[in-house]
Amino acid sequence: MIRRAVFKIGGSLMRHTDELKALLKMLEALCKEGRELVIVPGGGPFADVVRDLQDELRYDDETAHWMAIKSMEVYGVYLSGLLSDTTLCETLEEIERAWKEGILPILLPFKLLRKHDVLPKSWRVTSDSIAVLIGTLISSELVALAKVVDGVYDERGKLLKVIKAREARQLYGVADDYVLDMVRRFSMRVVIFSGLKPHLVKHILDDVPGEYTLIVP
Repeated sequence: MIRRAVFKIGGSLMRHTDELKALLKMLEALCKEGRELVIVPGGGPFADVVRDLQDELRYDDETAHWMAIKSMEVYGVYLSGLLSDTTLCETLEEIERAWKEGILPILLPFKLLRKHDVLPKSWRVTSDSIAVLIGTLISSELVALAKVVDGVYDERGKLLKVIKAREARQLYGVADDYVLDMVRRFSMRVVIFSGLKPHLVKHILDDVPGEYTLIVP
């Protein structure tokens, strides 16, 4: 059983309000039961604005990187508004405090990533890789990426249940490919699953095989 995990909530789920609320409430309930979970918000449409404006205004990739991380915080505030018992956190200490109180923390990552500034400044790195980095910082057993697809499919349309990062070269656009580098570097297990299927959360945390993709070093 996995006790400590990061759940990155993809911005694509924003348009699926009922399923998103069900997923968040599932995570909230598990925190009350003693699991140590933390939400890392995606960038979603807010990060898309940063990308589009970069094409227009021509600011550099480092500026775009930090703006995109700020856009994750906007989504995080939105997610917090969907729950009754959660807290917005900026530091590892605040996350630990939330866990002790049985409250689900939502990370606003800008401050923490300024302190741990180790990621490349390019669009190759998205909130997916950021979630893996957060997982290493909190000694997480697993990082789960909630999307609107079941996982990673190969060229023939087959869902890949397990991917070995040391052998893989791409994630076929489902998550950013830098995730593979992060998995290899930090020996972190990563799951990609559909946030439209909240019941999968318990399967994932209990190591029960299901309709999702597990990435291992």
